[in-house]
Amino acid sequence: MICPERGLWSAVILRAMEDLFGRSYENQRHAFVWIFYNDPDYFKVCDYARIDPMAVRKKAFYKIING
Repeated sequence: MICPERGLWSAVILRAMEDLFGRSYENQRHAFVWIFYNDPDYFKVCDYARIDPMAVRKKAFYKIING
C-alpha cells in the first residue's frame, strides 16, 4: 500500500508528464524545464515519491523522440 505522501508526490510527477505532452505550450515549456534543467525541486519531489529522477527523464525523452 502506498502512503498518502508518496502518492501525492507521485501525482506531481505524473502531472508534469501530462503537462509535458499536453496542448498548452506554456505548460509544456514549464514541465520541460522542470524535468530536464536540474531544478532542485524536481529531485526533491522524485525523492519524496521514491522515483528515480533519471528514469522519469529517460521515459520523457523517449516519448519526445518517438512520439
